[in-house]
Amino acid sequence: MAKKAVVYIFYDKNTDKFLVENRTKDQFLAGEKSFPGGKVEQNELDDLTITLIREAKEELGVDILEYVKLIPAVIGIGGFMLYPYLVTSWGGQIPEKVLDKGSILEWVDRKTFKPKLKPVKELLKLARAYLTKL
Repeated sequence: MAKKAVVYIFYDKNTDKFLVENRTKDQFLAGEKSFPGGKVEQNELDDLTITLIREAKEELGVDILEYVKLIPAVIGIGGFMLYPYLVTSWGGQIPEKVLDKGSILEWVDRKTFKPKLKPVKELLKLARAYLTKL
């Protein structure tokens, strides 16, 4: 069975921007921009929204209020299946850095953001397509 991770794509409709993480030199894929996320724990396999809520709290210190699961899952680097969620409302203040890793967080323009990594490009395409339908 493939390893699973949840990716949360925070979208600020007021600024038309997505939240990305700038990977530190000590992290896998150092220097790249990616959407934050986290590994699915064994006890969360039946409901990935548990991972979404847990990881957002651990990494960003916020509570997720509104989200939609994007389909399909994306094949990530390192053998992970990435399950994306578009988060449109949250409680709390987004920090400047990921709380448990220290990577810098940045808001990027929804239309002009051009990631280098293929999985990030695919996740971005799903999020943009969903927002275009609204």
